Amino acid sequence: MLNFIKYEIKGSYRFILGVLALTTILNIGNFFYLDKVNYTGPSAIGGIFLGFSFLVIFGMMIATFFYIVNLFRKDLYEDRGYLTFTLPISSQKILASKVLVAFLWFTVVTIGFILSNILAVNLISSNVILSDIYRFFMVTDIPWKEIFALFIGIITSSIITLLIIFFSMTVGRVSIKSKKFKGVWFFIFIFISIIHSLINVKVIEITPYYFNISTLGFEYINNYFFGATFNDGVFIVNLGSILFNILTLLGFFFGTSYLMENHIDL
Repeated sequence: MLNFIKYEIKGSYRFILGVLALTTILNIGNFFYLDKVNYTGPSAIGGIFLGFSFLVIFGMMIATFFYIVNLFRKDLYEDRGYLTFTLPISSQKILASKVLVAFLWFTVVTIGFILSNILAVNLISSNVILSDIYRFFMVTDIPWKEIFALFIGIITSSIITLLIIFFSMTVGRVSIKSKKFKGVWFFIFIFISIIHSLINVKVIEITPYYFNISTLGFEYINNYFFGATFNDGVFIVNLGSILFNILTLLGFFFGTSYLMENHIDL
């Protein structure tokens, strides 16, 4: 499995590095222009560059998303699937590797985008941004337990989304034998996502028990709609929603790996 992960990373890291490099260059150009506006005023060329730059960055984010998820789709619809599905590893390990690599690249791109903005501001602005950030974390009383819980929630939601995407791609491949209809997975994904969200909302509505992150204790809060939110400054998480998301993650993982193992006709 580790070798397969290395193979996946080796085959896709150039694209990710290219996205990060171009994003950094454009961000530096954007902040350079915004800094100059304070002294010389706006210009037509600068405004065009700024708008074009934002469009390019936005387009790259969308392209990166589809590039990453298509690393799995290629194994279902293209010739490389013959190699992938004949490897001496189980479908569960293949799927786990795909999820880990996809999550890794999404994390790298997100962190890289944030750092590129910080770097650009630091290079252009006279203020020492990194020192300000450091002082903020040193003197501010940060609710680490709440941040950690939120971080875990974001990771879980991201992995569930990836699994729904991969499940949709697999269902599309299994249900429609022709490889020509490669985009049908997107409509399946939208449908499953809507159903998943509706069920999650219903589970939250009928589950009055919450876990208080701040006190690490349980609370009974009847008819509270949100699954994870701040209630009077306290971060609480709906227990029904937690259980539902765990079952969802396991269900889509094993469901996808089962279809890959038994129903993919290469």
